[in-house]
Amino acid sequence: MKDLKSIQWFLNELPRLQNAGVIDSTAAERLREHYSGELKENSLRGLLFTVLGIFAALLIAGSIILFTAHNWDALPKTGRLLITFIPFLLAALFAGFVLIRGKTGVWLEAAALLLTAAIVTLNALVSQIYHIDGSLFDFLALALVLMYLFNSRVLALIVAIALVQFAITDWNGEHWFPIVCTILWIPFAVPHLRRDSMLIRYAAIPAGIALLCS
Repeated sequence: MKDLKSIQWFLNELPRLQNAGVIDSTAAERLREHYSGELKENSLRGLLFTVLGIFAALLIAGSIILFTAHNWDALPKTGRLLITFIPFLLAALFAGFVLIRGKTGVWLEAAALLLTAAIVTLNALVSQIYHIDGSLFDFLALALVLMYLFNSRVLALIVAIALVQFAITDWNGEHWFPIVCTILWIPFAVPHLRRDSMLIRYAAIPAGIALLCS
């Protein structure tokens, strides 16, 4: 049982098996201790792979952005629009592949971050070309949706940090928005906190600050 979902499912089944008389309390406790330890080890390993995958994704995205920025002024408007949509299309294809194939863990985190970065970049570049203003409001709404869609703990942390800035700053008088976002954020965080997710434990701190400052 090296799959985290299988281990978690088995741990959840232990009380039912004990009540049904399949195993006694001693066996149930030994199994719980054994597989809980294995679950923690796999969680740390999964976190390491997640961090490495995110770092690799950021390096690739950063290289593309630097290359585009270096040649931006020399491109016509049509070329700029074409280049603007390419990262989004690639990120959308990758995200679709991850969801269709049922990938988990670092795949979901990478897809969520790449798609978020691609949409934010698309919005920023189109806004620059046509002089349209974007806002943190739009980013938080987008990040919340993608956070649930990809079950992304990293996006949950980013959203929680962004909520602090939104809560302590008067963004067009929209004081209700940080409260609504935090309320929408909590149902995502609670199951991960029960699984002792390190990222969500850290994310709960800025989320709490945002709620208090709203």
